[in-house]
Amino acid sequence: MKRLWIFTFVMIFCLLENVKVYAGEAVSTEYVQDIVDTTDHIYTFAEMECDIAELVAKYPDFITCSVIGKSLDSRNIWQIVIGNPQAPKAIHIQAGIHGREWMNCWMLMKQVEEILKNRDTPLVNGVSYGTILKQCAVYIMPMVNPDGVTISQVGIEGIVNEGLRYNLYQMKGAPTPSKWKANAAGVDLNRNFSVGWGKKVNVNAPCSEFYNGVAPFTEPETLAVVNSFATRKFDIAITYHSMEGALYFDIGQQGELRNQSFELAVLVNQITGYNFEEYSEVHGLDYNWIIFDQNTPTVLIETGTVPCPLPYSQWNCIWNRNKDLIMLLALNYAYK
Repeated sequence: MKRLWIFTFVMIFCLLENVKVYAGEAVSTEYVQDIVDTTDHIYTFAEMECDIAELVAKYPDFITCSVIGKSLDSRNIWQIVIGNPQAPKAIHIQAGIHGREWMNCWMLMKQVEEILKNRDTPLVNGVSYGTILKQCAVYIMPMVNPDGVTISQVGIEGIVNEGLRYNLYQMKGAPTPSKWKANAAGVDLNRNFSVGWGKKVNVNAPCSEFYNGVAPFTEPETLAVVNSFATRKFDIAITYHSMEGALYFDIGQQGELRNQSFELAVLVNQITGYNFEEYSEVHGLDYNWIIFDQNTPTVLIETGTVPCPLPYSQWNCIWNRNKDLIMLLALNYAYK
């Protein structure tokens, strides 16, 4: 086991160095106008949709996008596929299930663009991003909760539906909408999954956070995640959250599923530098359902180190920790 860990660490180190070298060469030889703007501003749902459209137009042979659900306020819930959708292996990645954690949505969209820009760049031993993604496709849900993101960014007035807006103003948390985690019905989507639902009930009425709904899967945004997993079988999954700067993977799974989850967590730790957290109780969270219902090794990544919504001063640290994660995971699982 010790030798395996040492070998894995050395491989990851070498891969990271290759990524840095080749990325530097790409920048020095050709200037490419970026689509995803990472200057200091609020990255909205509308901007994300524009970016998706531009990326599809610019890289039509390497990216496919589909709407796999609609929010309560009729916003699209997008799934982006990078690479060959019929690849032998596939990775699921999602972010923005909590409204105030929208910086992760932005970071994922930038990762998508960087992969597309550098699709012909050799990653290691002459193997390009594009070649890897023929073997391992990446399915990304960049913003699971667009209504919650909108509330956090512009306030309850950003919700179009008058009935939803009226109800939101009556809820606990309405005076401080920037901290809003829930969807437009006041349901915390990360308490609305079936595995462990109702085991940890913090509140019993719709509000800005922690209300788990009247039953599992009552919300269209939660069902959109289910729709993604109905698309195909995923080999691994990553779900992004914010504020702790840590990794969660241990929820009591046993046997091979436990071993595979631990292996994934070690890999994510080596790439990002986030530390492991200890055992977490199952109580209706997204990764609880993915691990136990979908039998898929999953790591929950908590980015950021201060309360959400994260200030722009957190961007560089989050980006530098996570910018290589997708491609290094794809490389690892493409040829495993």
